[in-house]
Amino acid sequence: MVEFDLLNYEDSRDCFLCTYYQVITMTVCTPDERIWLAFSHRDGQTPDRVPCYEGTIEIPELVAKPARLEPGILFFGASLVKNLAAPWGKPLRSIFSKVLSHPAVAISLLEPFVAPIFNSISSVHRKLKIDMMGGAGGLPMVLNPRIFDEIRVRDNVVYSPMGDIAMASAGGTGAVSRNGFLRSPADYERYMSFDPDSRVNTFITKRLLDATRGKIAVCFTVFGSAFFENLCEMFGYDALFKLLVRDPGFIKKAVKDMSDYATAVASRLLDQGARIFYMTDDLGQKGRSLISPRMYRAFFKDGIARFCKVVHKGGGKVMMHSDGNVMDLVPDFIDAGIDALHPWESAAGMDIFEGKHRWGEKLVLIGNVPIELLSHGTPGAVEAHVKDLMETVAPGGGFVISSSHSVVPSVKYENYRAYMLARLRFGTYPHLTSGSF
Repeated sequence: MVEFDLLNYEDSRDCFLCTYYQVITMTVCTPDERIWLAFSHRDGQTPDRVPCYEGTIEIPELVAKPARLEPGILFFGASLVKNLAAPWGKPLRSIFSKVLSHPAVAISLLEPFVAPIFNSISSVHRKLKIDMMGGAGGLPMVLNPRIFDEIRVRDNVVYSPMGDIAMASAGGTGAVSRNGFLRSPADYERYMSFDPDSRVNTFITKRLLDATRGKIAVCFTVFGSAFFENLCEMFGYDALFKLLVRDPGFIKKAVKDMSDYATAVASRLLDQGARIFYMTDDLGQKGRSLISPRMYRAFFKDGIARFCKVVHKGGGKVMMHSDGNVMDLVPDFIDAGIDALHPWESAAGMDIFEGKHRWGEKLVLIGNVPIELLSHGTPGAVEAHVKDLMETVAPGGGFVISSSHSVVPSVKYENYRAYMLARLRFGTYPHLTSGSF
């Protein structure tokens, strides 16, 4: 535990929250402590206040140049793919590969930039006293470099090696249409190449943890830790669902490949100090899940359980993100060992209040300030919803407040401001629901 003055907390003097803080000094948790205590609620522990998690923040009043999702393949955006696939891309890839094959050299080159880059990326989160954000420990080594000899980008549209559209922007919202860059198991064998032993997978982990310690907690993404969404990224929805029916043996083989890779990388991340792991697996749509519980158990649950077992053995926790309605899958998530579920998307029919009643003793609930409310509601309505969450979901711990996805550009500044203020006003333990700034 550390002592600090809320009004003069580092980097907060130019944050809109500060105009509402009383000049008080109190004993508080660090962000890492706050998140860990929330994840440890089954042991009867609660932090000083309800912690807050957020993904990207794209409100123009808060972020000068919001990060926008662009089409690409896996974690390579279109602009990078375009350069790697260009005539000069092959020698560039060769140089890049040689540097990455000597992680000590790569670390020495990148080390001076880790802390400044982190400080830049996380500055708004830290000013808003958000306790956790996402991060990566390195570059996933899962693609065969030949993919960049056979893929093309034109007008921000990514074309697969077969010449059809793999990914393209869907309007001006930052969303993308996902058709995948593979079409068959043969394509998978040709273009996917998992190398869990490469130190490149985790080569900036310690530097990132050193840079974030005491400032903000990091949940680490590991490619292949959850399978459905990764397979959708590879094949697109149409091809994937056909494979699930026509070639279940291949799906199980691909899941094992990813599981072998992800568990090995997670073990190395744990050895370097990572504790919270983030798996993203969008398994829902409005009103229902994309696959049945039976299909989830047949193809994916055992791999999720294997990953959770490795993380738990190393002293870590696992947080799952799934958009859409996955209420029917929650019991399987818990049975597999998932510690926390995000974001309880109410617009899709996810009821976080029901979730607290049914699974609150077994599962950490991360959510659920609806993007729709933040975009189209009023500050008063936002405050009322946050207060309701704090009164109903927060008691007993096991709750991390967040938006119902990420903070998209349509979110009104005044509504997000009301959300940030309300969570601090009503979210203290022992649980307080009154008081005034």
